[in-house]
Amino acid sequence: MESHTPRHGFMRRNIDFWYKRCIKPQSANEDDARREYILNIILIGSIIMLIGLDISVLYYSLRMGPYYKGVSFALFSILPMFFVLLHALSRKGYFIPVSYLTIATYFISDSFAATYWSVRLPIVLISYVIVILMSGILISTRFGLFMTGLIATFVISVGYAQINHIIPMRPEEGANSSGSIVFAVLFLLTMTLSWLSNREIEKSLSRARKSEIELKNERDTLEIKVSERTRELRKAQFEKIEQIYRFAEFGQLASGLFHDILNLLNAISLRTENSAGNGDSLAEASETTKLIENFIQAIRKQLDHHQSCELFSLVDSINQAIQLVSYKANKENVRIFFHYDKGSNNVYFGDPFKFHQVIINTLINAIECYESLSAGDQRKRVAIIHLEETSDNVTIKVEDRGCGIPTELREKIFEPFFSTKSGLRGSGIGLATVKKIVEEDLHGNISLSTHEGEQTIFTISFPAKKPPEVAVE
Repeated sequence: MESHTPRHGFMRRNIDFWYKRCIKPQSANEDDARREYILNIILIGSIIMLIGLDISVLYYSLRMGPYYKGVSFALFSILPMFFVLLHALSRKGYFIPVSYLTIATYFISDSFAATYWSVRLPIVLISYVIVILMSGILISTRFGLFMTGLIATFVISVGYAQINHIIPMRPEEGANSSGSIVFAVLFLLTMTLSWLSNREIEKSLSRARKSEIELKNERDTLEIKVSERTRELRKAQFEKIEQIYRFAEFGQLASGLFHDILNLLNAISLRTENSAGNGDSLAEASETTKLIENFIQAIRKQLDHHQSCELFSLVDSINQAIQLVSYKANKENVRIFFHYDKGSNNVYFGDPFKFHQVIINTLINAIECYESLSAGDQRKRVAIIHLEETSDNVTIKVEDRGCGIPTELREKIFEPFFSTKSGLRGSGIGLATVKKIVEEDLHGNISLSTHEGEQTIFTISFPAKKPPEVAVE
C-alpha cells in the first residue's frame, strides 16, 4: 500500500496541474464559469478526437497509397491546430466569442460532410445533435432554437437535393424524403430536451441566488439588531456601574467630608460662645455656615442627579469639587491649585451635575497618581486646574506631577474598566465616564499629554454655551 502512495500523489498533482491549466474556469460569475467549464471540456475533447482522426487519415492514406480517395491529411491537420487556437483564446478570457466560433466550426464541418457524402451518415447526425446541445448550453436556449431551425432547414433541403440527384450522392447511401423529416423531428426533440434541462438549471440557480440574497439580507438585519441591542445593553450596564461608582467614590470621601464638617461646626460653636458683644465673631460664624452650605451642595451634586439644563458658574462648580476631594488630597499631601481669570464671565448653560462629575473624576485621578510614589520621593505633590474661557470655547486643564502614563497604555486609558492602578484601588470607570460626558453631553473632546516619570495633563475642551434667549412679547 505504501509503495503506491507516492505515485498516487504524483498523478494527483499532475491531474490538478493540467486541470487548472486547461479546464478550470476563470470567470467570477457563476453562469459564465459554468459555460466556460463546459466549453473547455468540449475544446479539449475536440482536440483529442481530431488528433485521433488525423492519425487515422494518415494511416489509411499511407496504407492505400494512390487508391486513397478520402480527405487529404494536410487539409485535415488544420482542424486540430484551429481548436488549439480556440482553446488558447478561451483561457485568455474570450470564451464567449470562442463559443460562437466552436459552434460555427462544428456546423460548417458537419454541413460539408453532409453535402459531400450524405445527410444520413450517422456521424453527421450525431454532430448536428452536438451542435444543437452546444448552442443551448454555451449560448442560450434562444440561440439553440435558432440553430435547430437552421440545421433542420439545411438537412431537409440537402436531403431533398440528394434524393432528386441535384447534389451527387453515393448510390449505397441513398435516402428518401421521409427520412430527412424524421431526423428534423429528432433534432427538434433534442432541442426540447436541452431547453427543458437548461430551464430547470436556470430556475434552480435563480432560486439559489434568491435564497442566498434573502439569507444575506436576513443575516445583515440580524447583525444590525444584535449590534444595536448589544450597544443598548452596554450603555445601560455602564450607566448602572457609573452610578454605583459614584456612590462608591462618595463612600471613600465620606469620612473626610464629615471630618471637615465637624471642624466647621466646632468653629461655629466656639465663635458663637464668644460672640457676646462681638460682631466679628458672629460674622465669622456666618461665613462658616456658608462653607457648610457649600459642602452640602457639593455632596448633593455627588449623590442626587436630576437631568437638567441651567445656568451655573464654572468656578463655583470647580471649587465645590475641590472641597469634596480636599480631605483625600490632604491624606496624600497633595496641594490643589486652581487658576482662572477672575475677570471672565465663567458662566455656562448646561447640566451642572455632569460638569461636576468631570471635575471630580479628573481631580481624583490626579490625586491618586501619587499613591504609587515612594515616601522618600521629593517631587512636589500638586494638582493644578487651569480654566480658560473665550467667547466660543471653554478649556480646562488638570495637571499632576506624578509618574506619567507609559506609552503602551495611553491608547487604553479611556476604555471602560481599564485602570493603571494595581489591586482594588482602580475601577477603570472614572476616566471612561469623563470621556463619555465630555463627548456626548458637553459636545467637546478630551486629550492626554504625558511624560513618563514626570507629569500628566488632561485637556478638556468644549463649546461655550449660553442660555437660550427668551422671546419677550
